[in-house]
Amino acid sequence: MSIHRTVPAMLAALVLAAWPARSSALDPATEVAMEADTVNQEHCANLFSARVDTAATSTVRVAEVWQRVSEVYEQTQAPYLLYWRGALAQCLGRDEPAAADLQEFVNTQAKSTMFASLVRNAETRLRRLAGGAEIGQGLAAAFLRRGAPLEVGVRYLGGSGLTVLSCTDFGVADVGQVIDSGCIGGVNPKSAVGPAAAPLGLDVSVDGYFARPIGMGVRVLFDQGVPVNLPDARSPGPVLELRAGPALRILNSVASGGRAGWLRATVRFAAAFGRISPWAGQAKYINDLENFHDVGTWALRHVGPAATLGGAFEVGKATILELEGRFSWYVPMGAAGTPRSREGGPVQIRIDGERTPANPDDDVYRTEEIPPEYQPDTTGSGRMHAGFRIGLLAPLGKGEAAIGPFFDAALQQTSITFPDDPDDVWCSIGYGAGGLSLCSGDGDIRKVYSTRRDDILLRFGVELRFGAGAVR
Repeated sequence: MSIHRTVPAMLAALVLAAWPARSSALDPATEVAMEADTVNQEHCANLFSARVDTAATSTVRVAEVWQRVSEVYEQTQAPYLLYWRGALAQCLGRDEPAAADLQEFVNTQAKSTMFASLVRNAETRLRRLAGGAEIGQGLAAAFLRRGAPLEVGVRYLGGSGLTVLSCTDFGVADVGQVIDSGCIGGVNPKSAVGPAAAPLGLDVSVDGYFARPIGMGVRVLFDQGVPVNLPDARSPGPVLELRAGPALRILNSVASGGRAGWLRATVRFAAAFGRISPWAGQAKYINDLENFHDVGTWALRHVGPAATLGGAFEVGKATILELEGRFSWYVPMGAAGTPRSREGGPVQIRIDGERTPANPDDDVYRTEEIPPEYQPDTTGSGRMHAGFRIGLLAPLGKGEAAIGPFFDAALQQTSITFPDDPDDVWCSIGYGAGGLSLCSGDGDIRKVYSTRRDDILLRFGVELRFGAGAVR
């Protein structure tokens, strides 16, 4: 049972209990109001059933109680019966008498604290009646209120964005040289920023509900980005996220008198898999996405909690607006959970040479490789994902499925850490007596840095949602 479905019943019980002269079980106004509430909850939605026998039976039942409510109101003048007479008339599609009764109820009871909740609900019904009879009763409403025991969502998305690569070591001064001068928290912080392209994204969810509001489900998210030279041609690599756990689904009923909508929330166990290549080489003079060294790639395997919160409501008789926010945080993994999946190799880098008449271009290219003894082992890794989606859905068939476009904004953040040790620096010239660096300045300093990668993606896609099984 939905929250919106229980609200009128609770309102009725509280209001009738507070009505001083009418609270007796023998009072006909109280009895017929409670009967009207029950019929409204149990039969109003069935008036729009595709089954002729179901719709006909419910129509007769609602009409009978509508007539009794009118008769008792004429006898007792109990003000709350105006609300129920209007609500049942609206249920039957008799919009003019429904609007007249509801408006009279609002006009006469607007200042009454006893009926404040019923007045607000009556005002909601009047707004819906003024906006068109099919709001709350069309295909969009049928899809939003269906409540199928099995629901499936399939989403394809693609687009582009930015990749931000940052070294995160604090920084160590070594013989007058700041080896981490380009890192966050160091001297002259700097990040390398490049384009990101993600033409292939899939998001598939399957949820089964053993009760109308409560169920269990799984969700699979997969992203395959175009390889970019940040820091190597293998990045960013594929990302796979698996989520499993309970699902909460709150649907409102046609008996609420308002627009159809839903609220959904999940808190689930999640596992994520991917990879990362660290920032290696000279931190300070990274320009034009060059001068990155190749020290290999590490596999990322993380587990943690993931949560989503989403809502949808009809904006037209065949149009739905859907919104969803999602977040997942993964427990940091140590070295054992972050294995190296690929060794590094030599790369061609560009360095500043001495400008001479014979060599006016001071750019010098040479092949370099950070020696293995200056490639430290990782100490761990981390991951985080946040995203937001907004889209439109158009119902298909008789409201069993819906399809539509959406816009999605996401942040995929991964990180890998290494010891911030000045001994893990390669000086291409070498070291003199006592281990002092022979390098002049910091131009020849090479290091493997703790690295954070932020992929900021803005994508468009198409979504298909459908339900299966007998509606609860």
